[in-house]
Parts: sequence; structure tokens; C-alpha cells
Amino acid sequence: MVNTIFRASGWVWAALVVVPLWPGAKATAAPSTQALIPVETAMVSANQQLAQAPDSMDDAPGGPELNAEGLALYEQGRFQEALVIFEQLLALRQQTLTNDNPLLAVALNNVAEVNRALGNFALAEPMYLQALELYAISLPADHPELATPLNNLGLIYMQLGRYGEAEPLFQQAIAIQEKAGGSGLLARAYNNLGELYRQQGRYVQAIDYYQQSIEQTIQVSGADAPDVGLASSNLGLAEQQRGNYAVAEELFLRTIEIYRGAFGETHPNLALALLNLGSVYQIQGRYDEVEALYKRALAIQVNAYGEQHPAVLSTWGSFGALYQLQGDYGEAERYFKDALALSQQIFGLESVPMAGLLNRLGDLYRLAGRFEDAETTGEKALNLQAKILGENHPEYALTLNNLGLVYSAQGRYREAAPRLEQAAAILENTLGPEHPSLGLVFNNWAELYRNQGNYGAALPLYERALTIQSQALQPLHPDLATTLNNMALLAYGVGEYDRAIEWQSAALTSFETNFGDEHPHVGLMLNNLGEAYRIRGELPEATTYLERALTVQRKVFPDGHPETALSLNNLGLVSGKRKQYDQAEAFFLEALEIMQTTLGDKHPRLTLVLDNLARLYYSQGQPQRAIPYLKQSLDVENYNLNLVLSTGSESAKASFFNTLPRLDSYVSFHLNPATAAPGIENIAFQAILQRKGRVLEAVTDGLQALRQGLEPADQALLDEWGQVRSQLATLVVSGVGTLSPDEYQTKVNTLEAQSRQLENTLGNRSSRFRSASQEISLANVQQQIPNDAALVEFVAYTPSTFNDQGDEIFGDLRYAAYILKPSGEIAWKDIGDAAAIDVTLADYRQLLQVRSQRLKPIARQLHSELFAPLASELTGVDHLLLAPDGQLNLIPFAALVNEDGRYLLEEYQITYLTSGRDLLRLDGTTASQQEPVLIANPDYDTAMQSVASASTRGSGERSADLSSLTFGPLAGTAVEAEEISQQLAKVTVLTGAQATENVLKDVQGPRILHIATHGFFLKDRVEETPDPSRQSFRGGVATSSLTDPLLRSGLALAGFNQRSSGSEDGVLTALEAANLNLNGTQLVVLSACETGVGEVRNGAGVYGLRRAFVMAGAQTQILSLWQVSDLATKDLMVGYYQQLQAKRGRSEALREIQLAMLEGDYAHPYYWAAFIPSGDWTPMR
Repeated sequence: MVNTIFRASGWVWAALVVVPLWPGAKATAAPSTQALIPVETAMVSANQQLAQAPDSMDDAPGGPELNAEGLALYEQGRFQEALVIFEQLLALRQQTLTNDNPLLAVALNNVAEVNRALGNFALAEPMYLQALELYAISLPADHPELATPLNNLGLIYMQLGRYGEAEPLFQQAIAIQEKAGGSGLLARAYNNLGELYRQQGRYVQAIDYYQQSIEQTIQVSGADAPDVGLASSNLGLAEQQRGNYAVAEELFLRTIEIYRGAFGETHPNLALALLNLGSVYQIQGRYDEVEALYKRALAIQVNAYGEQHPAVLSTWGSFGALYQLQGDYGEAERYFKDALALSQQIFGLESVPMAGLLNRLGDLYRLAGRFEDAETTGEKALNLQAKILGENHPEYALTLNNLGLVYSAQGRYREAAPRLEQAAAILENTLGPEHPSLGLVFNNWAELYRNQGNYGAALPLYERALTIQSQALQPLHPDLATTLNNMALLAYGVGEYDRAIEWQSAALTSFETNFGDEHPHVGLMLNNLGEAYRIRGELPEATTYLERALTVQRKVFPDGHPETALSLNNLGLVSGKRKQYDQAEAFFLEALEIMQTTLGDKHPRLTLVLDNLARLYYSQGQPQRAIPYLKQSLDVENYNLNLVLSTGSESAKASFFNTLPRLDSYVSFHLNPATAAPGIENIAFQAILQRKGRVLEAVTDGLQALRQGLEPADQALLDEWGQVRSQLATLVVSGVGTLSPDEYQTKVNTLEAQSRQLENTLGNRSSRFRSASQEISLANVQQQIPNDAALVEFVAYTPSTFNDQGDEIFGDLRYAAYILKPSGEIAWKDIGDAAAIDVTLADYRQLLQVRSQRLKPIARQLHSELFAPLASELTGVDHLLLAPDGQLNLIPFAALVNEDGRYLLEEYQITYLTSGRDLLRLDGTTASQQEPVLIANPDYDTAMQSVASASTRGSGERSADLSSLTFGPLAGTAVEAEEISQQLAKVTVLTGAQATENVLKDVQGPRILHIATHGFFLKDRVEETPDPSRQSFRGGVATSSLTDPLLRSGLALAGFNQRSSGSEDGVLTALEAANLNLNGTQLVVLSACETGVGEVRNGAGVYGLRRAFVMAGAQTQILSLWQVSDLATKDLMVGYYQQLQAKRGRSEALREIQLAMLEGDYAHPYYWAAFIPSGDWTPMR
């Protein structure tokens, strides 16, 4: 097993805490923390400003008293009150003093500074500029006091991210001070320019100016002056960010020593020095020491300032980040929320600190799996930053980055990628192309692509991140190691193990150098290296690294920690490979015991060890010993599938599927005589029901679909159920964490009890919820099979066997079929080589579509290959419930020809399912919400613009290929709609310009939804392009570069050719169709071409309209498998509705009209076999 060290947002703001600064100076954490750490900057007293003024200069009456009061309020963090006082002072001086009096400039400066502290930058900047103008009037051009307003204006530009404007102001301030002969003010000017360079990631220049500041201070005030401590602390921050942790620790300890000597044990400056020391310990994982330092610092600050002060706010945020790093999300949330409340009291609702705290809280919610809260909170932060700082600011970029991670964690990659791209562009523009923060965004962006398997897109971004980090950071910096580790995982993915080992070894060296030999990251790297060597077959090296990993993990983690279980599992794999079976068994069993104790008996990671134990016994020829572990693995899998698919994020769904044993394995264990054992047939069939086609359910919002048709009170219950399930999913996946095993199990049990109670209540009120939440089991599926029917579940699987080293040896893909009868009897057949059958299938489809007279021999051959082996098990069966797999999804079984030359249509009623699991979805009690809707003969060039607007619940993205696709009219559909409407008592018919996408999205569970139009499925490669002049066919074929197959199939509606249909574009994709409200819709007829095709994936089903309408709630669908004849389709559809009116079942009605067509001009299967029924077969109500 290979794990990723993924640096989430890339910046941990609590890791770097601000040091105290002299007036006019500013130091902050890495860019993401700048907003969260208010500092004392640029507040100058009148006395300080008047030091160079003539003695005869008089202030306005009451001016000194007001100035002193304002300064006191500012020092206490009571900025709103201080602003009122300073505005009074400014008004007083403007009335009584002339513009050449420096005191007026001082008053302007102080009002500007309080506005800056409150985040009112738009007010602060012009005041600073005006103050600078007044200083220029009242003082000579090179007067030392001019350095102060220059410095202050530079500070606000630095805070606004306008570094290019700040730098010349700081440089001018230095030039003035140097010309004046140098003083303590010159040391401060050096410090501020160093701080600018540190924020830009220009660490070498920053360190140079910090050192000049220290030398100047020592020259003026001595080696133990407080300002030496301050510059030393800032220098420590720069060294810490470069990765020189030992140097940083030494500098922070020196600062503490200086401050204690100068101020004693209770001064706020000492508190900030303690926080800085804690920051470097936090990076090193020394959490107990960090907590002690933070508590001491907070006590000092509360004693000095009281609780309502920006310094206290900053430290509360630091506590939140500390607990977040330790996985104590509840405690972290409490601190962040307390900090938010305090921020509101100090700064108001709209401030930079408020935005920064919201950003951090959103990231906490992401880590806790609370994605909806994470997205909402992150968007609030983003909007606030845009308003206060503007969109071209590093803080805005960092929130974009974090939102990108929220979307990425949910598998919403199309939303995540542009946010990460925009974040990178802003950082490059504001901080330059070599800033370390930019490298972290590139790393996160690359991770997004790696998680999608898009290695070609990921590698250049990793390389860009590595280049930036190599230039800006020390060679062994942990950020550099993180990127190397992730690049190694990328190399694993493409089988480049040499490069993976090279990069992972470099990462290991970094972590050992920075954190010592006993650190969790070191254990992880050792484990990853051991796994790489195991995969390469270098077992001695693998054993060495894995044993070292286990030793480290047992030292740094408490006994029985789940991380040790991973190394134990991998050691078990190595031992099995070396035929040390007893040792392998011992490793696996110990790993299993640890996981069950710490993670509970339902954690998805259990399936890894359970599967490995089963394989170990199979490799020793002991299949009977493997059965209990396979059964337990399947139970864990089923529990988590139900949990994750009901409420989990798309990312959680995809990640969970990747952790599961292959479906093929269960089937292969059963059908291979060498591994078969009593009971395995039930396990194999249960696995098929649980897994086959299940991944398709991950692409739609299950809660959204279930919410349709519920009363508001029940919707609230459903939301509550979703929240409970989400909490349960997060708890199960994250494991014990900081809880004891008993506490963990108690929480799981409590949430499960709440979930069951809500399920019972909702199940009593909603048949759809009841069916959706029903347990997937053979017994429950069996109960849904009619007495005259049988479920035939086809499965494509790759057979495998095990050698004596535990290696799985794979064969070629095959087809098999499992049969479940109403009695509960199970039968099965291994049908044959899939590749050979698929060749025949392709010929069969081709001959069908061209109306070939050579069809019957191929149809007869397929019958003998696919169906004849099952015939003996289907005696007495009249109705086939077929669940195809692989390419079998794309053929009409009804057109197969038996040994007597008859079509299968003539022997059986056939209903199609994605899986036998669909039988549990059949909901015959939900009432339709509106009368039938018929949409036909859309005007592809024009659409009415006055239709009601609908909100799009699916994606609106389109491919470049689709953008050039156009269609011509279908005359037959107008006649079809007219004749069908005459058979229905009440019906809404929408044709021509009225047949818009908006109207379709506005439907609310119509009894029947009939759509007669062009359909399309965009293939991956060009084979043919649609010809708009071919008006007698419904549909077309094109290609697409879209990876999501649900965006590559759809229906054309009014305005399609102009891409304008009401407020939509006239293209209803399958992804959008999956989110229609068809709760209560008994029948969907897609009278168009290729609505039943899509991208076929073995074991997953057909990604396209075929599945989309099931997910939308339709009980039955009539779909087509190839381009269909317009006129023949019209006759078939009209006849179908006549059969429905005669109370035929929904499948039986189609069969009857197809049988009738055998006797007329449309006898060739080309005309009647294209349409297949899927879903509920019973008569309509």
C-alpha cells in the first residue's frame, strides 16, 4: 500500500506567528496567514513625531489628550473606539492648524492606520498619501521624519499585495535614514524591507536586510536591545520558511532570552516570541511542547490586554490550527468559531481577519469531510476578500486554492481545476514566478490530475513545483520532499519504479534530516519504499524498509495504531511472496486485529487485509479457509457501499471503489474449479448484485433524487438523515483518531441508531426512500422475481489463479451468467471467451443496422454461444429479466435465433436491467405528479424565449465536437405525437419552438414522458459524422474529447442548432437528464436513435441516457440501440400505446407490437429490435 503525504492547502497559518514590531514595521506568517495575524503597525504618537519639530510648535487645544486617549484605545485593540477619537482629533487640528504643521500629518496618519487595522483599505490609502504630502510641505525633502510616512504607505501596499509599489517606498525610507547618519530608525527600515522580501519568498535578500537591521541595532543600542530580539525573530521566520529549523529555533530562543532580560516574564512581546518558538516545534510534530508554549503565551496576552484584543484572537487561531493538525477537529472548530466571534467584536463583520478565519474554518471542514460546510464557508471568505483586498491578492488566491481542494475532494474536478489555475496565476502575478506558495499550488493542481489518472497533465505541474521549490528553499525542505513523494506516487502509477524509488529516497532523506529518524513521515516513506521494492520483486530490500517502517511507527504511535497495520499488511505480502506462509498469516492477522480494534469492524480498509488473507489461503490450496474472510470482506464492502453511495462525496465514492477487491476475483474464485468451495456461489452472486453497475450511482446526487416528491417536513428529515450518514461515513473512514476504541465505537453505534430511526420514519412515508434504502441481498432480490420469470445476470470477468508465492495469474476476459429463480435456486454457466464473443456481437450489430439478409446465421451463432448453455436452467420460464454486461449491453437479445429458426422474442418476454439490484428499486406506489408530456418534432433552429426558466442541476459543459453538430427536422415525429396524443385522455404536447430544454427540465413527475427527437452519443474516435440532410434517421454520431461519458450522450431539443433553447442551449445531456424530477413517472419513451447506447464498461454498465433516466426516477424506459427509421418508429410507437391502452404490461406491450411487425413490411429486426424495455414491466396504473 502506498500512501500520499498531501499538503492540503499548502499553507498552515498557525505555523508562523508574528513577532512584535516597532512602529511602522510589520511581519506576518506565510501569505495565507497574513490576514489572520493582526500586528501593531505604523501607529505613531504625536510626541514621537514632534521630536524633530521646533519647540514653539503648538497643538490644538485638547489635542495631546485626544491623541493619548486614541493611542491607549488602539493598544487595547479597541479600534472602533480609537477611530472615533482620532477622527475627532483630525477634525480639531484641521480647524486650528495650518497645512505646514506636522501635527496635522500625524493626525491623518493615525486615522489612516486605524482604518488599515479595521481593513478599510480604500479609506486608509488616500489618507496615507495626504499625510505624505503634508509631511513634504512641513519638512525638508531629506528630513529623517519623512521616512515614517513613506514606510507606512509601503506597509499598506504590502498588505494589499501591491509589492511593486511598496518596495521603492521602503528603499526611499532607507536612503533618507542612511543620509541622516543612521540610527535605530535605519535598523527598522532595514527590517521592513527584509519583511517585504520574505513575503515575496526572496529569502536570501530578506535575510541580508534582517542581518543589517541586527548589526545597526547592536551598533546603536547594544547586543541585548529588544530590537535585536525583534530582528532576530524575523530572521528566524525566514530561516524557518526556508527549512532551516535548527537555525530558526536558535534565533527564537535568543529572542526569548533578550525579551526576558528586557521586559520580564509578563510582557506581550515575550508571548509572541513563545508563539514563534511553538511554530517551529509544530512543524516538527512536537505538539505537547507547542501546546504548553501557546498556553503560556495566551496567559501573558490575556493578562496584558484582556480577552478582547487582536493578539488574543491570533493565538486562539493558533490553537485551532494546532488541534486541526492533531486531528481533533471538534476542538479546532471551537477555537476557530470563538476567534470568529472575537474578530467580529474587534473588527466588525467585514475584515481581513474575519476572511482569513473563514478560510481556515472552511479548510477544517474539508478535512472533516463536511464538504457542504467547507464550500459555503470558503465562498464567504472569498467574497469578503474580493471586497476588501480585491481579486488580485495572495489571500484571495489562497482561498481559491482551498476551495479547489474542497471540490477536488468531492471529485468535482471540472470545478476544482479552474480555481487552482486562477490561484496560480494570481500568485505568480503578485508574488512572482519563484515564490514557494506558487510551488505548493502547482503541487495541489498536479495532485488533482494524478487522482484522476491523468499522469500526462500532472507531471509538468509537479516539475514546475519542484523547480520553484528547489530555487527558493533549502535542498532538504519538507515541501520539496512532499512534492518528490507525490511525484513518486505518480511514477508508481505508470510503473516507473526506479524513478519512484529515487524520488521517495530523496523525500526520506529530507524528512529524516528535518524531523529525525522517529517521525510519522519517516515511517510513511520507509513503508512506501518497501512497497516499491516488493512490487519490483526485490524482497530483501522490501523487508528491510518495511521492518524499519514498523519500528518507527511503533515508536511514534501508541500501541495498535492503524499506521502500523499498513506496514504489517505489506510485510505479510512480502512473507507470502517468500513462501513464509505462517509468518505471512501472523502479519495479516495482527494487522486485522489492530484495524478492527482501532477502526472498528466496518472500516473499508479492512477489506484489504481480509482479501489478502483469503488470497494467502487460496495460494496454499485451502479455499475453504478463505471463505469466511471473503464473506466478511463482502459484508464490510456492502456496508460501506451503502453508506458512501447514499451521502458520500463523489471523491469518497471513487476512492472507495478503488480500495475494493476486484469483482472479477469473487467470480473467478467461484468458477475456477481449483478455488471453488461450498458457499462461494452465494458470495460471488452477492458481489455481483452489490458491485455491478454500482459506480454509475456515484454520478448523481442521491439525496437530491430522494428529496423529490417529499413533503417539506420529510425533506427536513431526509436532510437530517443525510447529515447523520455523512458524519457516520467520515467517522468510519477516518477511524479512531484521537479517540479511544470504546469512545469510537460508542460514537459509531450512536450515529447508526440515529440513522436507523430516521430510516424507519422516512421509509414509512416514502416508498421511494424505502426501496432505495433496502438492503441488497439475494433474498430481497429473489422476492421481487415473478413466478413466471428468472433473473439472468451476465458478468464479464477476468479469471485468475494463484501460484505458490501468492501471485495472482490472470487469464483473458470471459463472460459468465448467473440465474436466480423465484424459488431462490441459483444456477451459473461460464459462457466463454469475451473477445471472440465480442467479435460476433459487433458483426451482429452491424448486420442489424444495415438490414442485412445475412443476419440470421450470426443471430443463430450468438444464440448457441450466449443462450443455449442457459436453456436447461430456464425450463418453465416465460419472462427473462436480463442484466447484460460489457458489449452484451448493446445487442437486442430478442433478435437472437434459436435452433428452430425462431427469434427469442417469440419464446420470451424480455425486460432489461442494469443489475438484479434494480428489482429493489421498483416503486409501484409513487403517484405521478402531472399528466403525460409528449415532446416531438422540435424546431432545431428556433426556440420560444418566453418559457419559464429552470435551474440546471447537471453540468452545462459541452465538447468542441458537439458544438459543430446540427440536425434536420423529423417529419414523422409530428405525426407520431398527434396519433399518440389521441390515445391519451389528458396530455401536454410540445412541438416545434415550444419543445425547449427549459420545458423538459420543468417537468414534475409526469405519468408518461415521451420524447421524439434526435439523440446522440459522442464516440471517442471519429468513425462517421452526422449528415443533417439524412432527415429520415433520428440521431447522429460524432466524437468528443470529454472524459465524462454522461456529457457525451443526450437529446436535441428546440434551438439545438443555434444552441439557444429558452435560457438553456437545447442540448439535454445524460448528466442533466439524471437530475430531472421523474419521481412518479411510470414510463419514459425515448423515440430517438441510440438512446440505449453509451460508453460501456465491464462491470459498470452503460454510461449514457439509459442509466440517467433510471437515476432520475423513471420506472420504465423504452430505448433504442441504433439509428432508427423515422416512419417505422412512428408506427411502432403508435402501436405500443395501443397495447398499453389495452392494459398490457409495459414490456409485454412492446413485445406484442414487435411480434405484429414480424408479419408485415417491417419484419426485419432492424425495424423492431432496436427498441428495448428497461425497468418495471407491469401494466401502467
